[in-house]
Amino acid sequence: MKTNSYHHNDLAKALTRAALDLMEERNGPHFSLRELARIVGVTHPSVYRHFKDKSELLNRLMDQGIDRMRTYQLAEQAEAPDTPLEQLQALCTAYVRFARENAGFFSLLFDSFHHADCDVGSRKRFNSETLGALFSAIERCQEAGILIPGDPGRIAGYLILAPHGLASYTARGLGFDPAVNDRLTLMGVKELAFVGIAPLLCNPPDRSVISELVFGAGSGGLADPDPAEGADQ
Repeated sequence: MKTNSYHHNDLAKALTRAALDLMEERNGPHFSLRELARIVGVTHPSVYRHFKDKSELLNRLMDQGIDRMRTYQLAEQAEAPDTPLEQLQALCTAYVRFARENAGFFSLLFDSFHHADCDVGSRKRFNSETLGALFSAIERCQEAGILIPGDPGRIAGYLILAPHGLASYTARGLGFDPAVNDRLTLMGVKELAFVGIAPLLCNPPDRSVISELVFGAGSGGLADPDPAEGADQ
């Protein structure tokens, strides 16, 4: 690939796309600009016409990732019923969908969030916009008497743990081979959101309901529209 085959904006896009591919493959921004240039097929100095250093490249990608994540949040909440609990559960679905479909961005935003080359300003924006949506959903549930009282920040920290685990696992295309173990099954996103929020509800469901919907043999009352095994790509 020749350097002069690119228009100005095309090369910048090619570099960011290649960087995302590398982060997906290596689970983080573990590459140099020289390596990136070689992969794209341009000279090392060509990269510096678009990014003064690796930090600038990663900061631009982090901003793009925040925009993408926020798009997923808004889309899932728009599809869900406009009730406090459904809106909160929609953010769980958005989180996992984002990870599965944007593994490079997910790695940068979450697995490598405190990388030295990432700007503090982008982290603050992430906290304000994407985490802010979660805080607002929790507070709305509390105001409606659906969730127990408590610090929304601590509740958010609790609610993030399970979706992050599922997202991290499935974003990398991991799964269980039925030929090796036909008993172990990953929980779906909706099931995970339901069972994660249940202990925080002012009127939690009976244990028999949780057993039947989530853990019962052949349970599927809260099945995802896109099953986990079909999204691990």
